[in-house]
Amino acid sequence: FLENLKSEVRAFLCGDKKYKTERDGLFGEKGLARAYVVSAMAVAIAPHLSVASAVIAPLIALVLASIGKITLNAWCATK
Repeated sequence: FLENLKSEVRAFLCGDKKYKTERDGLFGEKGLARAYVVSAMAVAIAPHLSVASAVIAPLIALVLASIGKITLNAWCATK
């Protein structure tokens, strides 16, 4: 069972056609949760850099997206 579960998780995360609808719904969503996490990180980091949180929020979003994409690509390339 565990091997089959790992195989299906890999298929879901790495772009198998049978999970396209579910993946688009999960990864394509630009919801409040994503905005909340980025905003919370910006508010926590901004005072230490002496800048407004609105200035660094886009940078935080880009860094998180980049790290996530790189990690996912590395995991999918590993078999």
